[in-house]
Amino acid sequence: MTNNLGTYLGDVLLKAKVFGLATPPGEPPLQHAQLSVVGDDASLGIPVLRGDPGAAGAPAAPFKWQFPSLDSASELPTLTNTPTDVGKAYVINDGTGTADIAYWTGTQWRYFVDAFGPGLPGPVPDITVDGELVAAGDPFAVVVSGTAEAPHLHFQVPAVPGPQGPSGPWQLYDDTQTRDTGDVPVWSDAAAKYEPRSLLELGSFPRVLRYTQPEGAFTAYTGTNGSHTMCVMSLPSLAYAYHVDVHGHVRVSRAGDATTRVAIVVRLGDASSGQIVGKGMAVESGPCIIVPHYSSQESGKTNLTATPDGATGRTAAEASALLYATAVVVDGAGSWSVAAVDAQLSVSLIPANA
Repeated sequence: MTNNLGTYLGDVLLKAKVFGLATPPGEPPLQHAQLSVVGDDASLGIPVLRGDPGAAGAPAAPFKWQFPSLDSASELPTLTNTPTDVGKAYVINDGTGTADIAYWTGTQWRYFVDAFGPGLPGPVPDITVDGELVAAGDPFAVVVSGTAEAPHLHFQVPAVPGPQGPSGPWQLYDDTQTRDTGDVPVWSDAAAKYEPRSLLELGSFPRVLRYTQPEGAFTAYTGTNGSHTMCVMSLPSLAYAYHVDVHGHVRVSRAGDATTRVAIVVRLGDASSGQIVGKGMAVESGPCIIVPHYSSQESGKTNLTATPDGATGRTAAEASALLYATAVVVDGAGSWSVAAVDAQLSVSLIPANA
């Protein structure tokens, strides 16, 4: 038996697997087939031909995202092939760390698997670390041991000294005590350290101090003497020199036919010869107001002024002092009096400049 394929040799029953042979780009289409036979199995390769592009199909409906997302495909609703439903899309959480998309075509659901989300997190390793200093010339190294689930990192760090750090704590200062705003360091012989102290705690620290002389310290007088010392006021001994600033008042009166006018003079150190530091101008009767006053008509004292570093109205350091308040008849004659009632002195001690 012959035909245009050649001479007939016989029949063979085969089970063939058919494969498409694609033509590489740029080469002419294949014009032959290939058959490989092994026993009763065969593989048949035939050319796969591609025609011209067909006409464009109808565009798919846009995704109409529906909320909320679903936990499984069994929760998808029943939809219809209508413009209202076509294109509806749901996100389905599949419980494996990703999410699928279900898209309604109008006749069926089309699924896009693992469209959203990363995979599930992997195992977290249990990392332990230690280290040691090695010689300055040795390299920096990390020795890794253990397992992937429990790695151990051993750091080997060259012992290279860094730059000099800041100064350490002041060993002569007791920093265990609470420090308040405004405290200053003060030496403590008992602790052999400096301790924080407020200025008000420091009796020897230069600061303005005020003292008053009460009416009980005054002695009243009635008579015709030319003067009467009403009170003597003690001033403290301080570690620094200070200026005396005196204020006060005393009631003065005179008899009906007297013509006297009485002044109050405050002197430092002596009732008659001490330096004048305060004065109440002469009055006939009524309150005599005492204010700071330093100059007088005494010889060489008419130009005395008090200055921060001057000697006028000043006491020496480490020395106590006395103030004398004396009623003095300035002019006139007759009986006069001064009262202890309502009498008062107020003295401020102002630190002097060196």
